[in-house]
Amino acid sequence: MKTVKCLCVPVLLLGGAMGLGAQSKSVVIEEIVARVNNEIITTSDLARSRAAMIEDVRADCRNCSPTQLENAIAEKEKTLLRDLIDQSLLVQRAKDVGLNVETELVRRMDQIRQQNNLESMERLEEELRKHGIVIEEWKDNIRKGLLSQQIIQREVGARVQIDREEMKKFYDEHKGEFHRPEQVALREMFVSTDGKDEAGIAEAEKKARNLLEG
Repeated sequence: MKTVKCLCVPVLLLGGAMGLGAQSKSVVIEEIVARVNNEIITTSDLARSRAAMIEDVRADCRNCSPTQLENAIAEKEKTLLRDLIDQSLLVQRAKDVGLNVETELVRRMDQIRQQNNLESMERLEEELRKHGIVIEEWKDNIRKGLLSQQIIQREVGARVQIDREEMKKFYDEHKGEFHRPEQVALREMFVSTDGKDEAGIAEAEKKARNLLEG
């Protein structure tokens, strides 16, 4: 059974030795915004997801006005945390059933490399670092997306079955649409000219044309 709790809990880093008592200082280094079973979603996760979402909206809305772009981002932001929770649940389920997407991950990364006309994976990683992207986090985001897709295909696809009774009912209700009168399709016609003189051949040709036109 899934367990989801939305909360905001500061994760503290204690400064100094524990024995210093009141002299110890604590610094907030992270905040937990949701707990999904044994997984947590932090403010950093939310921030990364928001940054990726904004890039996606900009890519899909290249011809939008600033107001349209702002509205599109605001609309997506409404479900940002819920989408992260949904993805966490899907990834957990995928791991539970033993799905592995590492081969597909490498293939997807190579597709990205080719789309950007880069000669090697090392060059791709170099470009990502230039844009301040942490490689392992980037890979993990792709991995989570692939796991989510595969578990949806596995879980949903396995349940999409056509009931025989429903098929029969549909056929009975639309039986007229399936009925076709018997037909004969004529593919070739042969009119013999063997043993005929020129007049006979002309008559045979006329007969053939009449059959074709009739």
